[in-house]
Amino acid sequence: MILNLIEPLWYVPSGKSFDDIISTLSYAERGYDAFVLYSIEMTEDAMDLSAVCSGERNGYSEENIRRIESGLVPVREKEETASIPSGKYLFEQFPACFQSSDLPRILLPYATKPGKAYIRFFKESILESVMQLLIPQ
Repeated sequence: MILNLIEPLWYVPSGKSFDDIISTLSYAERGYDAFVLYSIEMTEDAMDLSAVCSGERNGYSEENIRRIESGLVPVREKEETASIPSGKYLFEQFPACFQSSDLPRILLPYATKPGKAYIRFFKESILESVMQLLIPQ
């Protein structure tokens, strides 16, 4: 599926790894949102993934939730300096039940050339968390 992200998604830089974020999801509050940006390099026989940066936030404030529900852009906090930029993305969603060692297998069908991949995590409810793959197009 193609996702057109009109506004960037802003986060507080965290330095957390994929596996750190998966661990955080188990005890995080509903609305927890995080991402890891990966650089993808292709060789003749392998795909090399390198984490570039990561960010997180503990959900939106009540004011921002009202803004989003009204169709407005959430107010960006001063400390939110990491982002998933606006743009066109190849988008897939999975249950957040993977480990970083699973990433090459998950990304391989989508990584046809060197580039970037954003892996976003979102805690939808006490029992459900999702992992979203966003590859810039």
